[in-house]
Amino acid sequence: MKIIDYVSQVKFGEPQKYDGITIIPIFVEIEKASFFITLDEDGDFRVKSPAKKGRAIAEVDTDGVFLITSSHFEESQKVKGIEYFEKVLKELTKLCRRIHL
Repeated sequence: MKIIDYVSQVKFGEPQKYDGITIIPIFVEIEKASFFITLDEDGDFRVKSPAKKGRAIAEVDTDGVFLITSSHFEESQKVKGIEYFEKVLKELTKLCRRIHL
């Protein structure tokens, strides 16, 4: 089984420019885990408390949000920089392999 077999839903956002590169925001739901990757251009995820609506929803309704930004932001258990996404994806892949051996 491949990790793609665990993807139950993928939504693509509007393309955005970041340092001259076009990036498409992607929302991926893998079985019962959902992750959100964003540029956070409006700054909704920068401050933990008081949280703006986007951050509050992300903290409650997702399994993780990964930011592609050079701006400072307050990390939490669920809101992290994009560099953490690779680690999470590797862990999910290992988990999927163990489940289907």
